[in-house]
Amino acid sequence: MLTNDELRQVWAYDYPPFSDYLKLQILTGQRIGQWKNYTMDDETITFHAVAMKGRREHVLPLTDAVAKLLPLEPFNGWSNAKVRLDKHVKLDTPWVIHDLRRTFSTNCAMLGIPLHVTERILDHRTGTISGVAAIYNRHTYMPEMREALDQYAGHVETVLAYDQDS
Repeated sequence: MLTNDELRQVWAYDYPPFSDYLKLQILTGQRIGQWKNYTMDDETITFHAVAMKGRREHVLPLTDAVAKLLPLEPFNGWSNAKVRLDKHVKLDTPWVIHDLRRTFSTNCAMLGIPLHVTERILDHRTGTISGVAAIYNRHTYMPEMREALDQYAGHVETVLAYDQDS
């Protein structure tokens, strides 16, 4: 998991389109590869099954913070881009891009976002609503996910605005 200071450093790295993908992962917790195959409308982002680990479509609400970073330019060369990032952003602990997903999940818990909502955002199908409950509970959690993603974007905004010298 990245600290708030480390998150600030990664966010400040400006090398589009790679840095835009990083910011989207910070804001949504989605796997970076999912952003290769998505569509969006005025209300939602749909990650197509081909891009998903579970090979099932995943839909999230489109928030204002995320909409500012879309649409994305196509990008390849993730490994080289991460090496370049590590040369410019010196974090104390070695990390991988997937740590941004763990950071998202952990910070959602810290913010009091219900675990089942975080799990729905992350598309964890074996989370708190699984088994028989998942068969009977067909709620999309779209309003709850929108509220959680907006709350998380506010948290990121606060982290970015924090002045260490004050």
